[in-house]
Amino acid sequence: MGRAWLGCPAAPNAAPGADALQLTLRFSFRARLRRGVRCLVTCCVTGYTAYMIIGFKHKGLERFFLRGTKAGIQPGHAARLRLILARLHASTRPQDMHLPGLDLHELKGDRQGTWAVKVSGNWQVTFVFRGEDAESVDYEDYH
Repeated sequence: MGRAWLGCPAAPNAAPGADALQLTLRFSFRARLRRGVRCLVTCCVTGYTAYMIIGFKHKGLERFFLRGTKAGIQPGHAARLRLILARLHASTRPQDMHLPGLDLHELKGDRQGTWAVKVSGNWQVTFVFRGEDAESVDYEDYH
């Protein structure tokens, strides 16, 4: 199975001459272009399966992901959270989140199987993968 790529004119591994089907995923980012104007980010998919975040624990993080509202999250973390959620939305396994500065690590003890990436200071985003989808995405202060 291939990946859905955000903002692509055609899927990168599509067969030559293949038509790209443009669709909007169930969970989409809304990007602010200029005051009062919003754009829905869509995916071009050609015979690809769209993997996604399928569940949140933190309601403020879910609202930020779906609508872009900063209510319920630290406003200073918005840019970093947008990067983390976009990457998580496109990931099929925890190792896809291993980017410089994110400090990907698996939690230990009774939370084994849960992965975490650093947002800022003692704030982190935690998640679990079930198959190729991320679920139980949480935004937490671990101290």
